[in-house]
Amino acid sequence: MTHRTRTLITVYTRQRIVVQALPGSATTWCQHCSDQVVALKADSVRAALQMSSVNLDRLLETGSVHAVESGATPLICGNSLSGHATENEFQIEGERQ
Repeated sequence: MTHRTRTLITVYTRQRIVVQALPGSATTWCQHCSDQVVALKADSVRAALQMSSVNLDRLLETGSVHAVESGATPLICGNSLSGHATENEFQIEGERQ
């Protein structure tokens, strides 16, 4: 008779985004946050987060991040980026004989 041991490992990861002023960023008023914020160009956000423009547009549409008006170019509010930590959970399951 063989004895089997079942192991279940749950791994939690957490990521926090810290926004700093970059070239092409601006400090501007955000209506949604009611605060002065660092606002970034969409290209800078996509590059920093390694995200496609489709995914960034989806985040803007759902309100997960928001845009601020600063001149002719809309910018992404840095508070909306740093305000949301991303959490992931995955499980590894296996048997050993």
